[in-house]
Amino acid sequence: LSEMSQWRDLRLQDPRLLEDVSERLMQLAGEQEFAFLYALAHCGKGWALCLRGDLEEGTEMIQTGLDLYAATGARLMRGYWATYLIEAHLAAGRIAEGLAVVREALALSETQLDVTFDPELLRLEGELLYASGEAQAAEAVFRKALEITREQKARAFELRTAISLGRLLAVQGRAEEALPLLSAVEQTLYKGLENRDLMEARELLRQLS
Repeated sequence: LSEMSQWRDLRLQDPRLLEDVSERLMQLAGEQEFAFLYALAHCGKGWALCLRGDLEEGTEMIQTGLDLYAATGARLMRGYWATYLIEAHLAAGRIAEGLAVVREALALSETQLDVTFDPELLRLEGELLYASGEAQAAEAVFRKALEITREQKARAFELRTAISLGRLLAVQGRAEEALPLLSAVEQTLYKGLENRDLMEARELLRQLS
């Protein structure tokens, strides 16, 4: 479990470290026949491969991890692990495949109490729609995701969604809407802590200003 905790934190950091932790977790889980963690280690390694630019092999490994995960009978947090596959499809420009995974994951969340990752799934749906040229639909989905993050007090997801919406508004020449939206979230988060999302938010704020 310690290995798993490190691995999840590393997702926002160094892909080389993520791959190393994932491989160690995969070896340990395989030796001890811990099918749940063995499956998730595949997702982690696949994500690391995608970050290194190997989208095809990375996507295949993430899909293998999700299939192994489903075979264990586990359902909770499937939405979180599905985001790895969605982002891989988004990076590769596979819009239809990404949207199919989003909708499957959201449909599953409707049948259980674990809706924690619905805002992130919606944000990724918005990114996929935006990438396909459907800016108006993407904005509506981003705003829906933002509303849910506030209801859930999910500040990390709120920041990530504000970045996505802020970028869309900026491209449309609506910086006056994007700047206060993003600034209000960034100023209340993680004082003294740095991660990729915060750095991205601050860079976008600099550009908008």
